[in-house]
Amino acid sequence: MNIVVIGASNSAMHSNYVDALKLRHKVNNLSSGRNPIHYYIKTLIENHNLLKACDLIIIDHVVNDINFYLNKTKDLGVEYKTHIENFYSLITHLNKPTINILFPILSIKNEDYSNRYRYFSELSESLGITYLDLSRVKFNENDFIDKYHIKRERSFTLGLYLLNTINIFLEYQKSDNHDHHDYFASNFYNLVTAKDICSEKVNEFKNSLLKLKYINGEYFNLIDTEINTITKTDSENSIISFGYFNEKDQLNCFEIKTKRNDNLIYTVNGKGYYHEMLDRYIPVENLSGIHPLSKKKSEQLLMGRYVGEDFQWSNKTYHPLNLVEILTYKNKKVPIKQKIKNKFHFNYDEIKELYEKTTSSETAALTMDEKKIIKKAYIKINEIEPRLSRKLRKIYNKN
Repeated sequence: MNIVVIGASNSAMHSNYVDALKLRHKVNNLSSGRNPIHYYIKTLIENHNLLKACDLIIIDHVVNDINFYLNKTKDLGVEYKTHIENFYSLITHLNKPTINILFPILSIKNEDYSNRYRYFSELSESLGITYLDLSRVKFNENDFIDKYHIKRERSFTLGLYLLNTINIFLEYQKSDNHDHHDYFASNFYNLVTAKDICSEKVNEFKNSLLKLKYINGEYFNLIDTEINTITKTDSENSIISFGYFNEKDQLNCFEIKTKRNDNLIYTVNGKGYYHEMLDRYIPVENLSGIHPLSKKKSEQLLMGRYVGEDFQWSNKTYHPLNLVEILTYKNKKVPIKQKIKNKFHFNYDEIKELYEKTTSSETAALTMDEKKIIKKAYIKINEIEPRLSRKLRKIYNKN
């Protein structure tokens, strides 16, 4: 089976549920941490053919939205939920079986958080997307690395459950393959990549999860010809987000110049690749330039990102932004596909039972099939991370 995963950090970490799925299936993992819903939309555009050819799509995004973006965008007045609902609609138009994993957040007592989990589950249900709400499993504090990430051994156990459930899930989806409109994400959003902007000045980076091209911030200024690349598709588009890359954890600064002279200076941070949304829509017809900055600075991180209690702005060096891509929005709502009744629901009692088996000494209750999968997993994980392999052996009472 060919599975595509588009997730956040719970899906990107090593030795998690994705690695368990790889024991039996081919998995293309397109996950990346700390990103808004815009990242998932741009991933649909970049990987349309891959998604059309797969057997199953797994998405995971709600922790970032529940904890961060829905808070920030509410204050800014940005229509963030429009993009969430567009993303879900675009997923359904791919006409592929889809599982939406709602990872838990530790000790949620905030009513807003509970309402947001309900929003995502109800949105999924209304569009025929099967969801797995792990907040209903009732993990305890020892099951978490931190507030937003379950431990990898717990995630791996989730993968074991999915291995035993996916085929049943797919049987329920067979009758849903009917005629449909094939709306591409690119009908509503436009992705402009570094290569599109200036192919002769592009650097490349790749690791086990990512392969990307970026324009080195030391020598790019997006003016004239480059800006035309962004604006040529539709003058009614608005810039809503962008991707950037750092080899080190550092501050990046850039300026967006407009024809109205209401220029905006932004600072972002982090090591690796991120796709971040802007705090307002910027019409492309009003755009006159995008410039990396190393001298000017803004002592405010875009989207109000937290930098830590010991952080001192005065001691920091600013680096020009390494640009990966720009996403623009055509200001059109994605039509909702004919609603399909969700025929499959996960059995949360079964999930809880599997977790109880793997956290007690009663591992004899595991089936022979489960034991074979686990044994194969030790070998695979030991190649990547021996320490975690030993921990899994202890959990499953293997010697």
